[in-house]
Amino acid sequence: LVHDDIIDSAELRHNKPSIQARWGTPVSVAMGVYLYSFSLQLIAEAGSLDVLRCISHTVKGMCEGELFQVFERGQTQLAIRKYLMVLKKKTGILFAAACESGVYLSDNTARVSQARSFGLNLGMVYQLLDDYLDIMGDEETLGKGAGQDVDMGEATLPLLYLCEESSPEALAEIQATFASPSPESLAWLQDKIRSSQAPVKMQRLGRHFLSKTRAMCSDLPESDYKASLLGILAYMEVRGGEALADPDRVVLASR
Repeated sequence: LVHDDIIDSAELRHNKPSIQARWGTPVSVAMGVYLYSFSLQLIAEAGSLDVLRCISHTVKGMCEGELFQVFERGQTQLAIRKYLMVLKKKTGILFAAACESGVYLSDNTARVSQARSFGLNLGMVYQLLDDYLDIMGDEETLGKGAGQDVDMGEATLPLLYLCEESSPEALAEIQATFASPSPESLAWLQDKIRSSQAPVKMQRLGRHFLSKTRAMCSDLPESDYKASLLGILAYMEVRGGEALADPDRVVLASR
């Protein structure tokens, strides 16, 4: 996250100044590497080559996802499948590694694949929600500045869905607005997204991954640990609000 804030020129992290904003890039680069090195030390002390292999593979994949996203900045017609690939590499595999590593250190390694799937789908939900809130939310909800993705020229799924259904003339207007980010242009894009099918498509995709995540818990024995996992999913739904609302219920309620 320290290095992520450098890449995104982020001023805030969890409603506090980022290390990048407070101490500058040289300190942030060194601090990010320091934290990564310290984490490797802790992994080594755990004594599991499986965990080390899992984390190393994950960090490699995350870097690939970040590089792809940086090279695609400014592209408002990115294929949805490529966007989802970036989500998987940037966040999905990180959550998957967290869950998978925990199981490697338990006495029930038969559930490694199940834990990995739970984490992967949870990570997809989390990043979809974060991308939606970045463009449609506010600073208080996010804990960081809203519209950062637009400022960096990163077209996330709400904008991609909007562009997908727009006429050539409307698309040209969207692209011109996206290319000149400002509070006014962000508000304009928000209005366009709200009046499009993008929110409903986001809801359906988000709930798809959420249901897959919940299914991974279905055969777990009842325990405080299972309750905690389901509690995480419940929290995601509450935090997501309209982004994870059931689109079919919303449509029925509006009739």
